[in-house]
Amino acid sequence: MERIQSKNLKSEVVVETLNCRGLACPVPVLKNKDFIEAYPDVSEFMVVVDNAASCQNVVRFVTSRGYSTSTKQKGADIEIKAVKSKDTGAETAEHVVSSQKTLIC
Repeated sequence: MERIQSKNLKSEVVVETLNCRGLACPVPVLKNKDFIEAYPDVSEFMVVVDNAASCQNVVRFVTSRGYSTSTKQKGADIEIKAVKSKDTGAETAEHVVSSQKTLIC
């Protein structure tokens, strides 16, 4: 895993970047799974892939784990930015429970 630093107007921000270039699926997805499990408090990270299939699979997986994503093509690479959604966790569970209906016969 690489660490890159990008400057913010207010402060210096360190963004974790997973380099998944040259890796065939499911390896990029498994690297993301391992990263999310190892660093659950990281609210934002980047993934770099070099093919559309890996991009689609990583986006699908990361979204299923409660992150919103955006992608950007940079030459032969595709950068995926993942940001932890604010409405994950207990709020999502409450929403699911409250949307259930009871059928009385």
